[in-house]
Amino acid sequence: MYYEKYGILEMVGKLADVVILSILWLLCCIPVITIIPAGAALYYTVMKNLRRGRGNLGKVFWGSFRTNMKQGILLNVIVCIYGIVTLNWLAFAEQFKVTSAQGLIFHIISRAFLLFGIFSQVYLCPVLSRFRGNAKEVLMGAACMSYRHFVTSLCAVIMLAAVMYGVYVLPVSIVAAPAVYMLLLSLLVERNLKKYVECLNVKEADRWYLE
Repeated sequence: MYYEKYGILEMVGKLADVVILSILWLLCCIPVITIIPAGAALYYTVMKNLRRGRGNLGKVFWGSFRTNMKQGILLNVIVCIYGIVTLNWLAFAEQFKVTSAQGLIFHIISRAFLLFGIFSQVYLCPVLSRFRGNAKEVLMGAACMSYRHFVTSLCAVIMLAAVMYGVYVLPVSIVAAPAVYMLLLSLLVERNLKKYVECLNVKEADRWYLE
C-alpha cells in the first residue's frame, strides 16, 4: 500500500510537470520569434528534469531558454523565411496543371522544398539544446542528423502529425501535448544524439547526457 500510494503521487507529480512545462512553452511562444528557443528549452528540461530527475523544473527551463535565446531567434527567422519561400512555391505551383511537363516540375520542386523543411526540423530543437555552435552549424547539424537517421525522423514527423490531430480533436489537450511530444521525441532521437555527445569532451556537470 505504501509503495502504491507514493507511486500514484509520483505519477500525479510527473503529469503536473508535463502540464507546467507545456504552459511555459506556450507562453514563451507568444512572441512567435521565440518558438525555437522555447522548443530547445522544452526538450532540454524534459530530458534533464523529467527523464533524468536533475535540477529544478523552472530553473532548468528558464536557464536553457536564456542560453539559447540569441541563436534560437536567429534560427527562428531563418526557418520563417524558408517557410514563406516554400509556401510561395506551393502557391505558384498550384497555378500549373500536373499533366504538363512544366507543371509537374514545379509541383515536384515545391513538394521537395516542403518535405526538406519538415524533416530538417526534427532534430533542430534537440541539437540546439545539446550542442554549441553558430546558427549555420546548428541548422546543418540538425539537417544532417535528420536525413542520416531518416526512419527516426519519419516516425517523429508522423508522431507530430498525430499529436497535432489530437489537439485539433481535443483542444484542451494543448496544455499537455507539447511536453508529451518532446518526451516521445526524446525516446526516438536521444540514442542518436548520444553517439555525437560521446565523441565530445563532455564536462562532468553534463555527464547526465550519457546516462
